[in-house]
Amino acid sequence: MRHKIPQNLFSLTCALLLLSACSGGIREQLGLDREAPDEFLVRKHAPLEMPPTIALPPPQRGAHRPQEKTVETRAKEAVFGNEAQTNSTQSQSSAETTLLQKTGANQTDSSIRERVNYESDNLEDKNQSVVKKLLKIGDKKKQAPATVIDAQKEYERIKQKSEQGQTITGEGVPEKTE
Repeated sequence: MRHKIPQNLFSLTCALLLLSACSGGIREQLGLDREAPDEFLVRKHAPLEMPPTIALPPPQRGAHRPQEKTVETRAKEAVFGNEAQTNSTQSQSSAETTLLQKTGANQTDSSIRERVNYESDNLEDKNQSVVKKLLKIGDKKKQAPATVIDAQKEYERIKQKSEQGQTITGEGVPEKTE
C-alpha cells in the first residue's frame, strides 16, 4: 500500500503533463510553436522620391570634396583622436556662444588636469592600508630610482673581497653612469 500512493501520484503527474502538452498554450509558452509572418499583411512603403524644388549644383573640376578631410585634419585625428576634428572644423553659432557664456562653460580652468591629478594622488596616499604605510609597500613616489651595476667592476670587487676574507655585502657596489 505504501508503494501505491507514490506510483499513483507519478502516474497522475505524467497523465497531466501529456494532456497539457496536447493544448497549444503550453507549447507556445515554451516556444515550441512558431508563428510565421503572413506575407499578405506586409505593407509596402512608397518609394523615395526627389523633391522637385531641390537644385544641386554641378560638381566643379578640381574643387575640394566636402566629404573628404584635409591632410591637417587627418593628422590631428591620428594624433589626438576624433575630438581634434570636432574642435577644429565646427564653428559655434551665436546661440551656442551665448549659452556657453551664460552658463560659464567657456571660462574653464586651464590647469584642471593638473589639479585633478594632484587631488587623486593625495587621495591615493590617504587610502593606503596601514600595513602598506608601515612597510612602505607600493609607495612609488618615495622610492629611489633603480641603479645599474657595473658588472665587470662588481666582479673584481667581489673577487678582491673574497681574497681578503671580507664579506662582500655592504657599501662600495660600483654603479654604471651614462
